[in-house]
Amino acid sequence: AQLFWRAAEANPCRWDSYVALAGLDADAEPPSPLTAGLLAISFRKALANEKRYREETREMGIGKGFSRKEMEGLLAISGELQASEPESVTDRLRPHRLVHELHYPPRAGVGPDVVEQILQYRDGCRPLLLGTLRGWVLGSFADDHDFPAEAALALLGEMGDLAMLPALLDFVDADEDGVQEAAGWAVGRLAALHPGEVLPKLRQAAADGPPSLRWGLALTCRFLPEVEGVEKALLALLDGLENLDPEDRDALFCAVAWALQETQGRPGRALVLALIARYSGLLDQETQQRSLLPAQD
Repeated sequence: AQLFWRAAEANPCRWDSYVALAGLDADAEPPSPLTAGLLAISFRKALANEKRYREETREMGIGKGFSRKEMEGLLAISGELQASEPESVTDRLRPHRLVHELHYPPRAGVGPDVVEQILQYRDGCRPLLLGTLRGWVLGSFADDHDFPAEAALALLGEMGDLAMLPALLDFVDADEDGVQEAAGWAVGRLAALHPGEVLPKLRQAAADGPPSLRWGLALTCRFLPEVEGVEKALLALLDGLENLDPEDRDALFCAVAWALQETQGRPGRALVLALIARYSGLLDQETQQRSLLPAQD
């Protein structure tokens, strides 16, 4: 049971760990409130991506799994049971139910009450948000379904836990724009809450990481206009610029230039002009022009 709970926490995007947990008490008649709740979570995930559910059940050698009618029937029953389930069961399943709302939100979007509850019950939800990121990387969602990762990143940033910084940094240079921006916002939120601690960590990560990470951190600094020391952190990203491949060099310089102008205003633009002059031998004319944002009045 402990292993199945750990599996559900490690990747709460999947349906199978919840079915396995429910199966530990499968012979009970009627099903216990915990079993009914676990099956309901599993079936909601299965019905949200039924095609993948059918494929995975065949791969596991269990035929077609539950039919849609069976799943919808149990969901109707579980809704009635949930109203009278023991508090201990509600407490156990609440984080899993809340985070599931991020995985397959309604058309109207995730309600503010869900966000508020996730933040309220952050200790239980935090590992499931990390598990959501893991599941997204592993392909547990459809290829174009990035919202769960974006929401998980934003909520982890809002929780303000410094221990989450390494996980957030893993996504600041993601290929998907929405995920990258959410990670940048989340790191920026942590830096705004803990500026004296986060900025040195960002500078160290940039020094140790690949060019793509430095580029991602430059974009992250755009979210920190009020944080003291952001200018120095941005300039440090240009250390060793001459050693980078031309493509990486141009992308990094533009990212730093944009962040300087967005966070520092007119002084930032003047600084970028000085940097263009300094690195003119490394940057082509197009990159120099692209690095300058329209002048502010």
